[in-house]
Parts: sequence; structure tokens; C-alpha cells
Amino acid sequence: MDMGAQGTYRIIQNQGQGAGGMMALAASKAPPGTPPHWVSYVEVDDVDARTGRVEGLGGRVMSAPFDIPNVGRISVIADPTGAVICLITTMPDG
Repeated sequence: MDMGAQGTYRIIQNQGQGAGGMMALAASKAPPGTPPHWVSYVEVDDVDARTGRVEGLGGRVMSAPFDIPNVGRISVIADPTGAVICLITTMPDG
């Protein structure tokens, strides 16, 4: 999947169904020295509402909610210990 300036997002499939994805992290999106890493996504009912609660619960919003065409809406957050996870609300059939 072409993500424009961010590069190509590769879909990982299991028996023809999307099961994950990966892409190179653009240098402009990561601090110098950021090592290769994985991040998990948690499906939520409303990315904007859930992301809006993060800071009040002691976490940090690393990337405000944004849309991925034909996929859904995503945000990147860190819990109070610094562990990073993504929140996603997928589009129907996304």
C-alpha cells in the first residue's frame, strides 16, 4: 500500500486475510538512534475519544489521530511507563 512520502506499507496475510503490516520508519518521523521495533494496535470504538483520555491518565499522545484511507483512524500513544501502542478504529471492511 503506497503511503506517499511515508513509504510503502506491506500487508502481512494469513490465508488471504490481513493479519498485520510493516513499513520502514521514515527518518523524519523518529528521533536519531531509534532502533528497529514493532508496535501493536488495539481496536477501539472511537480513536479520538480514547486518545483524548490518554494524557489525563498519565500517558502521552505521540501522534494525534489521523486517517489512513480505506483502513481507518489511528493514533500512537505511550502509557505512563513509556510503552508505545497504537489505537485504531477500522473502517467497515477495513
